[in-house]
Amino acid sequence: MDDTLFYGTSFGTVVGIILFTSQQNTYGIVAGVFICLVCILFLGKFSKKVFGLVCILVLSILLGYGVSYVRIPKLPLLYTNAINKNVTLNGRVITAENKNNVQTVLVQPVGQKFRVLVKINSGHLLVGENAQISGILQYPENFTSSNDTVFDYVSYLKKDFVYVTLDKPHVLSTTPAGKWNIAARLAVLKNKIEDQINNNLHEPQSGLARGILVGSRDWLTTGLRDQFVRSGTIHIIALSGYNITIVVEAMLATLGAIFSVTVAWIVSIVGIVLFVILTGASTTAIRAGIMGGVVILAKLVGRKTYIGRVLVLAIIAMGIMNPFTILYDVSFQLSVLATVGLIYITPKILHKFLWVTDKFGIRDVVATTVGTNIAVLPLILFTMGQMSLVSIPANVLILPLMPLAMGLTFLLVLCFFIPSLSILFAFPLSILLTFVLWVIMLFASVPFGVLNYPLPLWAMLGMYVVMVVMLFRGGFRGIVK
Repeated sequence: MDDTLFYGTSFGTVVGIILFTSQQNTYGIVAGVFICLVCILFLGKFSKKVFGLVCILVLSILLGYGVSYVRIPKLPLLYTNAINKNVTLNGRVITAENKNNVQTVLVQPVGQKFRVLVKINSGHLLVGENAQISGILQYPENFTSSNDTVFDYVSYLKKDFVYVTLDKPHVLSTTPAGKWNIAARLAVLKNKIEDQINNNLHEPQSGLARGILVGSRDWLTTGLRDQFVRSGTIHIIALSGYNITIVVEAMLATLGAIFSVTVAWIVSIVGIVLFVILTGASTTAIRAGIMGGVVILAKLVGRKTYIGRVLVLAIIAMGIMNPFTILYDVSFQLSVLATVGLIYITPKILHKFLWVTDKFGIRDVVATTVGTNIAVLPLILFTMGQMSLVSIPANVLILPLMPLAMGLTFLLVLCFFIPSLSILFAFPLSILLTFVLWVIMLFASVPFGVLNYPLPLWAMLGMYVVMVVMLFRGGFRGIVK
């Protein structure tokens, strides 16, 4: 397909999705206009036919707008009229997470596509169950986070099609999931995996093992989470494409130093598929898996023309499945930017690290960490207001160990069938995870190791403008081929 037609249609569709989902959100409107201007500059390098270019953009923007209108579920009048009233909700449990004796559940009402957030003290609902729950229906509200920035909680919930919450809930009855309910079976599998890990490791090592394998975060105390954030290593236990992008790169580099490149690719692809399945094949895990697959494909193909198109198609696919993803899912935004950093920035700075040893892929890990950090820095400062200044050395020490840690954890899980072999993998895994936690604690305690500087919208966009100019200054054709 012609470059002008492909990128014009793709980027215009993204702009249309953003403009529809923004709904008076200044960030969304500005972001849409910004992307549209970048599209015009980008496509101008391919085509001088201004009228045709404008037509492509306008039609594709309308396409994205229409797709969003069809895909986004509406909150029926029946529910809006019941706000602040006691209601009885009948629906299917989509997700269920336990932490600190509180179960956070997403329930999809019967016959509806939106979800309701319910927090139940000492809850025991299971994914796939049909539940009848009473409580007070309310709209969610934004709140101020610990670093004095306003957290857009409403938009955060939107990405999961959650528009309302149920306060003071009481579970009236439950009906077990059907025998062939795949989501329920995957949830049971995940619980068995976590039990096997818990039975063979002590906390916090067992929690870290669950985190890196299935994305579990119920073990994270406030203090421990702060250590992960301050050391810039929180991504190793996050179900995000940012996490997968970096871990997959570490896997490719480490395995490639031991086995052939083909074996490294195959093992990495199998690892991503297993990761998605073991985490319950949730939407978040699938997004992460898609972005991880893009990274592997980038290494396999070796041409930025193809991988650039694949990345754009991945964005469009996620936008069509859930239009709120592009604007409100920070995890997805980080994964896209991290992938861009890996594909386009890392190769440009790799020569700066020739002084770093190439054994076990250390040089690639360093360059990858720097490249991805450059790409995500403006967004992290805008959304979170802080950035770890010690993330590079911390990740250099940790990331090469992640493939081994994930492999040992996986083998430990398989010992469910032969319990007597568990000690063979539990002991070395415990030592490895203890070292990882020690590194995280060490770098988290470094004075002035965190940059606390909430970035305004205009500054974030300005930084990305500079980044785009620096990447494209040799010509757009040079960067996409």
